[in-house]
Amino acid sequence: MNMKKNLLYLLNQKLDERNFERLGINFFLKKNYQIFILNNKSNLKIKNKNIHFLSYKNLSQTFRQLGNGSLQIEYYLNFSGNSFKEKIIQIYCKKLNIKKIEFELGNIPVPNKINRQIILNHFFSKDILKTISLIIFNFKNFLLSFMNINANIIFISGSSIPRKNTFNIFNHNFDYDLFLKEKKNKYKRKKYILFIDQNFEDSFDLKENKYIFQYNKTKYWSPMIKFFKKINYDFGYDIKILSHPRRKNNKYSEIKFLKNRSFELISSSSAVFAHDSTAIQIPVLLNKPIIFVTSNYINKDIYRKNSIKLFSDELGAKLINVDIDNISKLKFSFNKKRYKNYINKYVRHKKSKQIITWKKLYELIN
Repeated sequence: MNMKKNLLYLLNQKLDERNFERLGINFFLKKNYQIFILNNKSNLKIKNKNIHFLSYKNLSQTFRQLGNGSLQIEYYLNFSGNSFKEKIIQIYCKKLNIKKIEFELGNIPVPNKINRQIILNHFFSKDILKTISLIIFNFKNFLLSFMNINANIIFISGSSIPRKNTFNIFNHNFDYDLFLKEKKNKYKRKKYILFIDQNFEDSFDLKENKYIFQYNKTKYWSPMIKFFKKINYDFGYDIKILSHPRRKNNKYSEIKFLKNRSFELISSSSAVFAHDSTAIQIPVLLNKPIIFVTSNYINKDIYRKNSIKLFSDELGAKLINVDIDNISKLKFSFNKKRYKNYINKYVRHKKSKQIITWKKLYELIN
């Protein structure tokens, strides 16, 4: 089959340097593909003649552009959200016979029936309006699920079961792609512990999912900073903070957020502190000791409290409350068997080949 050298991306997140690499855009540009992008966040001005932004604000104009026979788009990569408009665009793509390619991203342990617990816990509290908003949001998502378009091709990872009536590619998630690219680089181990920041106080994902608990920057960071100082005093480890990719500020109080170089920072560290970030997959792949941390303030967030505990249980890793737990005998070790089980369950399908995702896709559609 002669592949038309065009690809369409449906995105619901900001395009930045990280996503250009992570989502394969740079890979296909190097293969001389024309990239068409439908982005519901912003139409960025990028100086590359092979990148084209389609109209998103005006749906009728979007349809006219997609229906333009000269574009000759055969596949679209779905990284869109769950809005009515995004569903309608996918339905129109199916009508135009533009095939859907789906990816399993960021498989992680998820607490069972946690939304129900959150709703019951907050229903008679001052958060009643937010609770009602969450109920409406979940009901809307339930209704929108009936508009789902099945993928023609799906890349599955971890222990996922192949889908019916779909071409399944046994794969791994994008963090494993980063691991494959970087694992040959040997970074010298240094005496510091890396904390993986999740930017709770200004999180795109929390806002997008109508998250009830609103994080206060001071209440969140104050006990964490005290904990970092105690670790430094008791054990002699420096603490470095790996910034969340969407964090806007570079510093807060006494701490600096280190951006980019995530693999190098994790690889060179002696151990990792984390909550429940998908980014813990890299330290797991590198066999780095992980200690999960919470606080009295974080534990007020029902979802986060349960999620952090589930992560620590899955990996057989230590979980400490920075406000109350004694850390004088803290050990930096890891459970190799649990780490391997975690990789097989969430990160890499057992049949996945050691090839980056975009090379597999290129070979398939080209």
